[in-house]
Amino acid sequence: MRSPPALLWTPPFAPMLIGGDEAAARGLARVLAEAGGPAPGGIGARVEQAGAFAGEWARLTGRAARRTFRKRLYRLGALTRPTAPPGRARVAGEGDRTTLERWHDGFAADVGLTVGFGAAAWADAGLARGGIRLWEDGGLPVAMAVATPPAAGAVRITTVYTPPHLRGRGYAGAVTADLSARIVAGGDEAVLFTDSANPTSNGLYRRLGYEPLADFAEYAFGADPKSP
Repeated sequence: MRSPPALLWTPPFAPMLIGGDEAAARGLARVLAEAGGPAPGGIGARVEQAGAFAGEWARLTGRAARRTFRKRLYRLGALTRPTAPPGRARVAGEGDRTTLERWHDGFAADVGLTVGFGAAAWADAGLARGGIRLWEDGGLPVAMAVATPPAAGAVRITTVYTPPHLRGRGYAGAVTADLSARIVAGGDEAVLFTDSANPTSNGLYRRLGYEPLADFAEYAFGADPKSP
């Protein structure tokens, strides 16, 4: 028996649909459309549910639905640490703010992210909770990985980034492995999403011991055709 669907919606991000099946996703779309409240700018869910919700929303509202992203959810099994490159891991501090904001924008450009917090607000939140981990080499930061706050016994790793001119040296794998180990040592499960079409990131996380769980899709909804 499938669990009933739940909608996690934290503006300005698109809502995430968790649980249920295609029929439940279509039903939830109808509820939201008939409620007349704020309209979501998109939807994220397992592939089948996302397609069902998006199709029903488009039918009811006339707003075109466009798939923007397909991603794979991984959960860490047994961590396999890679051969460490030169340098060490450390927590990001206030003195790293300029670098963090620049890397936030670089990551957003790489993955095509167009909604969410701006770089300054993102850095504020990450620094306040000590959730941004850096790898530094020769005293300079060369890669980062970010831990979200714990939720239901799991911590998600996100915003894994190495500047283009420093890639291919093992920095991303090293900082991700370090952060993964810290999450597990704290008693939580480590999870992350990847772009399903990116063989580099999927290969990296599998080598670290991450195991695929499910494929998800995200859709963006067009403007209301009734708007002036």
